Amino acid sequence: GVQRVLLRLRQQRARLQRPVLCALDRLAGDRLIEDMEAHLRTVRAAAQLQGVEAASPALRALAGEAITARLAALLGYELYVHQPERVAELHAMRIAAKRLRYTLEVFAPLYPGELKTPLKTAKALQELLGDIHDCDVWLARLPRVLEEERTRALDYLGHTRGLSRLIPGLHALEADRRAVRDARYREFTAAWTKTLAVWRELMEIVKMDGE
Repeated sequence: GVQRVLLRLRQQRARLQRPVLCALDRLAGDRLIEDMEAHLRTVRAAAQLQGVEAASPALRALAGEAITARLAALLGYELYVHQPERVAELHAMRIAAKRLRYTLEVFAPLYPGELKTPLKTAKALQELLGDIHDCDVWLARLPRVLEEERTRALDYLGHTRGLSRLIPGLHALEADRRAVRDARYREFTAAWTKTLAVWRELMEIVKMDGE
């Protein structure tokens, strides 16, 4: 059963590989990345000539607004933290944690050394929620595998003899993913409790620029 799942995933990946390569070739041919780099170098040089400081009060205020908005979006999912069955909401929370992390990374140079703990915390949450989501994808997918294989067998062979050999492996893989999900979920809820103090400290850091 596990070997069959791996076979189908490899086949799916092979089908997707060509469009990906074509898209990358188009991107390289359009020279979009090179044009962006050239434009940003020009903007940076113009700012330096005008004497614009990299850490101006206006920029820090903008950073504070962006960080506050991303943190608020993450905290908006707090009511789902202790509801393990809310698959969609926990996935959305992972995306919110990712966006907060990226925002902190972008503006970290404006707060030398001050955002290390919030960044580490956001990254840890993103990874835990990502592991949970990966397991949820498996748990949603695996029950359909046997039915899909049955349809293929009838289409190509005209019978379904031999499909019973897949069942033990599929059940074992499903049980493994469920166990991993449960473990990661426990880690996530324990970690979330510890993050609240980190978020309060983060708000104090960015709040100083708005006063």
